[in-house]
Amino acid sequence: MNDFIGLGVAGNFTEHLEQAGEANDFKDVKVEHHKAPKGIFPWYVPSVNSFLSIDPSSSSMLLIPKGVPVQAEPELVLICDLTYGNDQVVNVEPVRFGVFNDASLRIDQPKISKKKNWGKNSQGISAEFLPIDSFTDNGILTRFILGSWHRRNGKWRQYGEASEVRFYSYFYSELIDWLIVKMNNQHDHGPLEDISELLRQANNPTQAYIAVGSTRYTAFGETTYLEDGDEVAIVLFDEKQSPDSIMDKLQNNSLESTDSCVYLRQTVKEVKPRAQDR
Repeated sequence: MNDFIGLGVAGNFTEHLEQAGEANDFKDVKVEHHKAPKGIFPWYVPSVNSFLSIDPSSSSMLLIPKGVPVQAEPELVLICDLTYGNDQVVNVEPVRFGVFNDASLRIDQPKISKKKNWGKNSQGISAEFLPIDSFTDNGILTRFILGSWHRRNGKWRQYGEASEVRFYSYFYSELIDWLIVKMNNQHDHGPLEDISELLRQANNPTQAYIAVGSTRYTAFGETTYLEDGDEVAIVLFDEKQSPDSIMDKLQNNSLESTDSCVYLRQTVKEVKPRAQDR
């Protein structure tokens, strides 16, 4: 991933920040519209001299710090081509899509990125991606639903609500326009960071993996932190399938990636926490 930057969008699905207990983190962040996301945060930045230079993504393993509360965050992730002009981003073009586990430490940290990247295998990304024909309401993503499940002691339970991805607060052209503005103009403020400076330090990467926001939890997911030995599955499936059919496939170990389904399945393992994560 040396030619990529990893970014996430905060607050792009109604009620998620409140469920995650993070709404107060953004109390001083001003937004252009009441439904607008709160900002962009980095989770991987190649070439920088910081913890962000470690690629945290894994398609099979999630390492969590022992004794620190962690929740999975199911998200759609877009692989986007970036175009620059006069040292600014002038276009963001989504070309492929998959799923992302934007796993988060539920502790106080000054920056969102500190809650996301705590080393290798601290985030999740699908091994497979599907091509985007058109990032519009006439394109392939209009028919896809995002769901997540959790397995403990052999039992799968629904962790996140099954949500149509077209119901992100900002999506399609509205999201692209917003991303371009934030990449060029977001300042280092509160939990957010200066993305244009990070792009410059990363030598203006030509692609970005952009996780566009976590959907809402079920009541079970909202109150369940991850433990050693758990499994997490995040699945993006078309509307011809149902959440129940996906859970049946997980239970029978028969879920496969196809042109109508892409998924991530991670095994959770506890490790000794870093000092800053205690």
